[in-house]
Amino acid sequence: SLVRATLTIKLDFVCEDGESKQRLLGSMMMLGLLLGSCIGGWLSDTLGRKIIMLGSNLIVVPVVMFGGFSTNYFLYSCLRVISATCLPPIWICVHSLTMEIFGKEYRKSVVMVKDMIGSLAQIVVVLIVYTERDWKYMHIWMGIACLIPIPCYIFVPESPRWLLINGKLGMAKQVLIDNNNNERD
Repeated sequence: SLVRATLTIKLDFVCEDGESKQRLLGSMMMLGLLLGSCIGGWLSDTLGRKIIMLGSNLIVVPVVMFGGFSTNYFLYSCLRVISATCLPPIWICVHSLTMEIFGKEYRKSVVMVKDMIGSLAQIVVVLIVYTERDWKYMHIWMGIACLIPIPCYIFVPESPRWLLINGKLGMAKQVLIDNNNNERD
C-alpha cells in the first residue's frame, strides 16, 4: 500500500460519524482562525510585533508535531484550534512590520518577496504531503518546516511604531536609522 497510516483510519473517520468529524475539524480550524484574528492585533499592540510573531511560531511548532501523536479525536481537534489560533497573529505582525519598517519606495518590492516566500512555503507543504505516507511523520515534517523562519527573528527589528507608542523613543529612532542606512546600501 502507498499509504501506511492515515488520520482517517487512526481517528475512525469512517461511516456516518466520519464525515461529521471531518467537517467539525474544518470548523475547529475556522474557529481558531477567528480567535487568532480577534486577539492577534490586540496582542501585538500590547506586547510588540516581534515577540508575538516569535511566540506564535514557537507554539505552532510543537502543536503541529504533537498533532501526529494524538490519541483521540478530541485532542487532535484541540491542537487544530491552537495551531490555527497562532496563524493570524503571525500574519498580522508580518504585515504590520512590512508597512512600518520599509519606506514607500521599497514596500512594494518587500511585499512581493514576502508573498513569494509564502508561495514557496506552500510548495514545501505540497512536497511534504506528496513524499510522506504516514500522517504521524507528516506532522513531524510540517513542524520542522515551521522552524524555518525562526532564525529570521534575529534580524527582524521590533516595530518602530510600537516602540514609539510604548515610550521607547531611543530604540524606535535606532530602528529607523538602521533601516535608512540599509536602504541606502
